[in-house]
Formats: sequence, structure tokens, C-alpha cells
Amino acid sequence: MSTEDLDLINQLCQLPPKSSCRVLIFSSDYLCSIRFLQVIMSSDFSGNEGRGYADEDTASPSNSASPSTSLAAVTGQGAKASPSGNSSDLLVDSDAPEEVAIYVDSTGAWDGKLRDWPPVPGYDWVPNEVRQIPSSFYNRASFRNLITRTCLVKNSDDARRFKLAICQRTERVCHGRGEYPSDFFYVYATLFKDLKVSLPFTDFHMGVLKTLNLAPTQLHPNGWAFMQAFAAICTGLALKPTPAAFLYFFHVIPHPTKPWVSLRTVGNKHLLTLYNSSYKDFKNHFFKVVPTEAGYESFCNAGPARDAKFPLYWTQDPRKVLSWPKPQMSTEDLDLINQLCQLPPKSSCRVLIGFLGNKNLPANVFDYLSKIDPSRNNTFARLFAQRGGNVRKPSGSASPAPSAVAPPATSHNIQRTLTPPAAVEVPPQQSSPAPPPEAKHKKKGKRKAARETSAESNRSKRHLPDGPPLTGLLSLNVWVAKRLQFNLLSEEKTLVSGLTREEASNMALELAARSAMCLSYAAEDTASTAAELQALREKFEASFKANQDLTLRLAEAERMAEEDKKKASTLLAEARTAQRRMQRSLDDAQLDLHKSTTFISTLTAERDSLRASISTLTAERDALRARVVEVEAENKLLGDEVVNEHVLGFDKALAQCNLLFQVPTDDSRLNVSMMVANGQLVPIMDPPPSTPTVQNANVDAEAIGETGEATRPS
Repeated sequence: MSTEDLDLINQLCQLPPKSSCRVLIFSSDYLCSIRFLQVIMSSDFSGNEGRGYADEDTASPSNSASPSTSLAAVTGQGAKASPSGNSSDLLVDSDAPEEVAIYVDSTGAWDGKLRDWPPVPGYDWVPNEVRQIPSSFYNRASFRNLITRTCLVKNSDDARRFKLAICQRTERVCHGRGEYPSDFFYVYATLFKDLKVSLPFTDFHMGVLKTLNLAPTQLHPNGWAFMQAFAAICTGLALKPTPAAFLYFFHVIPHPTKPWVSLRTVGNKHLLTLYNSSYKDFKNHFFKVVPTEAGYESFCNAGPARDAKFPLYWTQDPRKVLSWPKPQMSTEDLDLINQLCQLPPKSSCRVLIGFLGNKNLPANVFDYLSKIDPSRNNTFARLFAQRGGNVRKPSGSASPAPSAVAPPATSHNIQRTLTPPAAVEVPPQQSSPAPPPEAKHKKKGKRKAARETSAESNRSKRHLPDGPPLTGLLSLNVWVAKRLQFNLLSEEKTLVSGLTREEASNMALELAARSAMCLSYAAEDTASTAAELQALREKFEASFKANQDLTLRLAEAERMAEEDKKKASTLLAEARTAQRRMQRSLDDAQLDLHKSTTFISTLTAERDSLRASISTLTAERDALRARVVEVEAENKLLGDEVVNEHVLGFDKALAQCNLLFQVPTDDSRLNVSMMVANGQLVPIMDPPPSTPTVQNANVDAEAIGETGEATRPS
């Protein structure tokens, strides 16, 4: 056998024995598809401990050496697993989903021992609340409870595109790849349990995440609920959801202190209501989704770079969006918005999400929107007719429409033509002549009822002729004249009973000729009308195209006006700020001027006082100078008198010495400018520092007494 055959046998041998052929065949015929039942049973799934979940490396779609777990999961939106785990129980119901294998990487599973878990550094920019919450998916039991009761994929092929991985006790939902061998992203379990999100994500989901620069767990679950409800409306109305059209109805304002980014509805564009005003019990229920080699293209772009279609891990710079502007949208986005704006506002997210996975999704959406606003039934019918969908009337019957139904959101481009809205036909009221007398009116009413009864009975007896089908309008297999029946009353038969065969033929020929003439006139009129209609249609197309151009120009003008308004508001705010700043500067300058004026006045007063003081001091100085001059002159006079007195005293002393001791007066050694100090003659101007003798002291005292400065001793 080949490797494929051996692999197939290994997988089939793991199926439960004695599966019911009747149930499997019934399910296959009813769902019109071949379903692949791949259930790998293990001791853990049956309740025994001590064995793994099929730990063979060949069973893992990623062919990795890490321990992998294969769990039986259900596919199809809104599916619920059988409590007994038996596949036949799932297939008894005609709407029951199939079971597929979901692989779980159990590397690093917690062994249950308590220890001190160190925090992972490098995530200080994340709010503390997120960094404190570990995951509840730390072992295989938590995955078994989730996978066997929740729908994760739509079909078995999607299950091969990824595998799940447990979270270690140190992991947080905001962490990056770390030491894990391949790229992955975190998801919350509530996305699948409550909001019916399936893996892999749709292009619409990934487009919104990429536009907002958010990881799947960075967006609040209410934001996912808005996306799911929006996708339900678009799928139900056979429209293709786009990120730009979705963000037109919401504001996205990230807050640095709030852990999760939320979507806020715009006041005048309130398309959907909040799924849960107090969303709780979801923060610790997260796990890892790891793309496999087979499904890498579902999450990453093709090419050598293989960059992800959306941020896999938390980002520090989520994008701020204030109702996505129309000038940045494509024609498809504008067309989608125009149609969604015709829907009733404030549709329930919870109700619309409940419709997901139902094969009657379009009819359910139509019925729900009709109940919200019954006056818009014609609007919904026109939306369905433009897309070729089946419209369910309020009475419950469905009116068929063309079978070319536009598919829901896919990765392929959908070619659409811009056609005017389909008009709703209203049967015209037939104008009736003036009412005849009462008796005649009753008689005509009876005749009309009799004719309708006869026509209905004859119509019910008609059937298709035997033989080959009709090949054309003039087919020989049927004779239309034989089908004509005239149920004439007796009064009507009297009108032709008197005619001969020739008269009847002539009358028929004349009537046919007149009919042909009327038809010819009508044909000419129809041709001219068709030409006018074609011209009007061309004018309409040109007008429609011009209207589109005008709409785009108007949107551009509105955008430019909005930008100018924002610029003007910014300039006005800046001008007001500058004015306030200049006013404050002016007030400060006026205060400084007042202070300076007061200070100058004080200085002026002090200056005047100083000037007066200076004048007084100048006068005193001049007086003192004059006094100094007088004192100097007086001192000079006194000095001259002192010298004269000294010379006179010297002469007197010399005369006494000559008289008493015969000292010659003409001796050259005698000098009036000398004095005796320490037994030596020294100049009077340089006396020695020694203490003078008593004799010298007396002499000095005598000299001073002679000058008038001291009295002579007695």
C-alpha cells in the first residue's frame, strides 16, 4: 500500500466500531454532501487516565515534534455536540454537524504543582489588569470541554489549517511569540461559544483588525459582536461586508489606561445595539491558535515575506477612527452604505448573531427587519430583488427570485452592475362608468360571478398535451384553437345566432383586418416608444453617471470643507490662545509699568531729598573749607609766633649763660634749631625716643608755658 492508504487505514481504525450505515447514508443524502467523520478516540476522551490523546507525530497536521492532542470537534455554525460523544447521536438530526479532529499542542502543560511564577518583563506599556490574568486553558481537560461543546470550524478542511495550543501559567494575553517555535495568536473562548465566530477568520474580520491595527484579543468582545451582526445583515441581504463600510457606523478611540479597545456607535448612524452592556467572565478564557503549513495562506499573505493578514500580537499604537470618511471609500463601499442606511436603526446584535449558521438566514433577517419597521417591507424587497435573493413576505410565503444569488463575504471580487432601484408595481385602479340602476347592477354581478366560476373550472381542467414538448410558437403538436372556449349566456348567443356561415366568415375577416390595422398602429407607436425609452435610458445612465460624479465631487467638497473647518477651528483656537497669552503679557506689562511708575516717583522724591541734602552738605563743606583756611592761617600765625618765642627764649637763655657762666654767644656750636637729648645735640624736629630727663622736661614745660599752651611750674 501507499503512504496515503496506510494513513487512511490508521485513521479509520481509530473510529468507533459498529457505526450505523443507515444514519450515515441518511445524513449524506439529506445534506447533499460527503461528510468526513474523523473521530480519534483516546483513553482521556472515554474517561480513563494515564494515556494521551493520540500522541503520534504523524497525526499532527503540522508534523511537529511537540506533543499533540486530537479532540473530536463539531463543525457548522450553531452546532452543539452530543453529550454522549457518539457520532450516530449527532447524525440523527438532519441539521446535525459533522465531527472533525482538532489538534491541541499540550507542550508545557501545568502539572498542578504550586510554585512561584515569575512575571515576564517587557510589557509595562500594557495596563496592569491584563498582566495579572493567567489563562484557564493550561491543560487538555479545558480544551476537551470547549471543543466537544463549541463549534470552531465550518468544515473538516478548515480544521487542518490550524491547531490549538495550551497556555503556560506565565503567559498573558498581551504577550508576543516569545520562545514558541512558530507564529500564533491568542483568542478568547467567548468568540466561539457566544458570538459564533469560526476559524479561520473571514477576510472581513481580518480586514477590520488590520485597519484598526489590533490583535484579535485586543478588541473587546462587544466589537466582535458588532462585526458578527454586521456580517449577518450583509449575508442575509446578499451583500459583501467591507471594513470601510463597517467602520462608517462606529467610532474607535483607544484609551491608554483601558485594556481593550471598544467600538462606539455614532449617534446618527445607530445601526446596531450593544451585545452585552456588562461583558464579564471572558478575560481569563483564552488560548493559542497556531497556523499550520497547510493553512498558512488563510492567515498570512502569499509571498516570501509571509506577513500576517492582521496583527497577531498586541500593538502599542491602535488606530483611531472617527466614523470612516466617505471620500476614502470605494464605489462598492458607498453603495453598501447607501443600502444599509435604508435599514431600520438599532437592530439587535444578539438576535442577528442567533441567525448565523441557519440555512434560512436571509428569510430570518428579512422577517426580523420587517418586524422592527413594517413600513420598509418594500425597501427590503427591493434590496433582495437587486441582489437576486428570495424574499419572504410577511404572511410567511416566499416569492421566488432569480437563482443567481450573490455570495456572501468571500475573498473573490464580485462583479456588480449599477442598476436603478427596482420599482414596486402597484395594480392600477380601473375606471368604471357611472353605475347603472340597482337591478341591472345585481344582474351583471351575477353574470360576472358565473363567468369567473366557469373560467376557474375550465382552467383547472387544463393539462399539458401528450407527446414531445413544444418546439416553438407554431408547433404542430398543439392546436391552440381547440383550447378556446366561449361560455356565452343565452342573451349573448342571440347576437350571432342569426348570422350565416358566410356572414360570420366575413365578419371574422373584417375584425381580423381591423385587428391587424390596430396592431400595426400599435407596433409603430411601440417602436417610437421603444426608441424614446432607449433614449431616456441612455439619458438616465448618463445622468446616473453624472450623479455619481457629482456625489463623489460633493463628498470631496464636503471633505475639503470639513478639513477647512478643522483648520479654521485649529487656527481660531491658536489665535484665541495667542490672544489670551498676549493679554496676560499686557496685564503683566501694565503691572510692571505701575510698579515702575511708583518706584520712579519714590526715586524722584529721594533724589530731591538727596539734592537738598547735597546742597546743605555743599554749604557746610564751603563753610568748613573757609574755616580750614582760617584755621590754617591762624595755625601759620601761631607757628610763626611759636618760632619767634623759641628764638627769643633761646637768646634769653644764651644771654643768661653769658652773664652767669661767661659762655660766649658767638660760639658756632650754639644753634637755635638743636636740642640736648641723652647728652647729645639733636635737631628739634627729630627727638630721640628715650625718656627725657627731669631737667629737659622742665625745660620743655617752660618752653610750652612760654608759648601759652601750658603754665610754668612754681
